[in-house]
Order: sequence, then C-alpha cells, then structure tokens
Amino acid sequence: MQRLLAPHGGPAVQRWAVTLPAGTTDGQKVLDHMAKSSPYAQTGAWARTFVKLDWGGDPVFATSGGTTTATVKNPTVTRSARVDMPTWAPTDATMASAWAKAMTELRTHETEHEKVATTWETTLRSRLTALSVTLPKQDLAEFKKAVQASWDAWLIEHQADQTALDPYTVTLDMSGGDG
Repeated sequence: MQRLLAPHGGPAVQRWAVTLPAGTTDGQKVLDHMAKSSPYAQTGAWARTFVKLDWGGDPVFATSGGTTTATVKNPTVTRSARVDMPTWAPTDATMASAWAKAMTELRTHETEHEKVATTWETTLRSRLTALSVTLPKQDLAEFKKAVQASWDAWLIEHQADQTALDPYTVTLDMSGGDG
C-alpha cells in the first residue's frame, strides 16, 4: 500500500512497498531485490524526486516602430515536488539498522534534488521578470507561446542540474558497526 506524507510542510513523500519478507537477513538478497523491483530499476535508482514548475503572469505589450514586445507583469513560479521512496520494516535488528541508515542516506540525497528545485524556482522567477519577447502583434496566445518557449528551455537547464546529482548509490551496511 502506498501513502502520501508531507512532513513539516515539505514535499509529499510517496512510499513504494518493498515486498521482501520482513525476516530477510541477507544483504545481497535485499540489493538484488531492489535492483529488479524498484519502480526506477531501469536507471538503477531506488527513489525519485518529481518536480513540477509552472509559470504565470500577465502580458504587458509595447509597440514601437512596428515592433511589438511583451514582458511578464506580476510573474509567478509555482513549484510542487513529490518524493517516491521505498518502505520496508525488516525484523532482524542488524538488517533494520542497516535499512534505516540506508533510507536516511537516500532521503538526504533526495533532499538535494529538492534543493536544486528550490534554487531553480528563484532563478526562474528572476528570468521571467527580466524576459522580453518580440511578437508579430499584441496577441495573448502568441505571448503565452513565446514565454513558454523560453520556459521550456530553462526547464531543460533545471533538469540538467537534477541529472548531475545522479547516479547515486545507496549503501546497505550490514556490518552492524557504527562506522
């Protein structure tokens, strides 16, 4: 069963169930299971942060010398994020400790993805504020199309920053030690 959590006003964390028996003690068996059962197995990941960024604002048109330009008045950027991570409750003490440490490590990594999105939210707002597009005439549809073209290019840059954080490997340390 999956559930959505939003701790401390942060992004929703959706959990996907690990279907290993709770009594599993073999670390390699866990790693093998995760490698083939993770919804993100094709990329070798156990978790994923999904970010959606949208823009809003009103057009301000100016025509001079036959050229129409438009800027975005009252620009807004809306960011939403969802983190999808595995959940499992092993009953063996060593495995439970190793799993908890691995999930803390993984959540910390996913937080880095969230930080990139937060930084880009600010960057996008600044870029939207400074944006001026040239249009054939004062036309709302053309304005939206032109702004969206810039927006889409900026989102490619955002995704490149997200992609630079991966691949990421989680450590499942079964040594039982603190180091």
